[in-house]
Amino acid sequence: MTLENLSLPRILVTGAGGDSAIGVIKALRKASNSYVIYAVCIDKNSVGLKMADYQAIVPPVSDVSEYVSSLIELINRESINILIPTIDSEMIIISEFQNRFNEETKCKIIIGKYSDMLMCSNKQATSEYLDSIEINQPRVIVGEEGVRLALYDGFDIIAKPRFGGGSKGIHFLSVDDLAVDGWFNNTFIYQEFERYSKEITSVVLKDDNKIVGCAVFERVLSNGRTVWCKRIPEHDYSDLLTDIARGLDIPYINIQFGITTGGRVSVFDINPRFSGSTSVVAKVFNGPELLVEKYLTGSMPEFTPSTRFFESARYYDDWIYNER
Repeated sequence: MTLENLSLPRILVTGAGGDSAIGVIKALRKASNSYVIYAVCIDKNSVGLKMADYQAIVPPVSDVSEYVSSLIELINRESINILIPTIDSEMIIISEFQNRFNEETKCKIIIGKYSDMLMCSNKQATSEYLDSIEINQPRVIVGEEGVRLALYDGFDIIAKPRFGGGSKGIHFLSVDDLAVDGWFNNTFIYQEFERYSKEITSVVLKDDNKIVGCAVFERVLSNGRTVWCKRIPEHDYSDLLTDIARGLDIPYINIQFGITTGGRVSVFDINPRFSGSTSVVAKVFNGPELLVEKYLTGSMPEFTPSTRFFESARYYDDWIYNER
């Protein structure tokens, strides 16, 4: 490490194999401030590891005790200033163990309150939260008989794992599935599938209880990933985003919703973390940098979101490394 780097803040990004971590690292590389970036993953071939200044392999998150201990050991050994977790399953664990990190390290964690993180990670709890604040969402079908009747009535039904993020494990049901034993699973939430004329992803940045930034994008998904997006004006959705975000003690929130052919807005997911599109959002405001500086200094830097509108296609560039 150079003498110059010794004085720079050290940022640890977890889950380097995932789109979210890659988005965070790209955003930090675009920042006006310089950082030394550490990345960890369970797979030595993870792309995010190659994008960081320093890399390490950690145990699987399924071994909670060993995983937490390995992070604490790395943080103390390398004098890490800021920890940015990016994987859904580990974020719940790190949020739950925040007190231990606070007691055993000097590192600060960019993460939300445990109860709110847990609520966003449980799709049933998310649905109940949206109901409590009267936000439109796809209709939830309750119980095995309710799902059966909905299918017989011709409704399209989508099954989502209650726990987990993104599109993992989501699948459609048809009447033919009813003939298969065990088709109904209590660990899933069942909703009427809505067809959208547009699908929207949005980001809300918070400074404690204050909402300080919003960015909204129309998007196209492929295999659960945003492959194209276009920034659109946020003012049409500012009330919606404010209603959802103000009740959550989470610094950076992804809120995903669709516009039905009739113009109805329907919210279908809340993610309490950065996403793979974070580096694109950074063209509006750089969430990772702003939060890093807030956690380092105790106050959010003043910033003005960009007024430029643009489109973005992901996976245009390949990251070339170790070339000889």
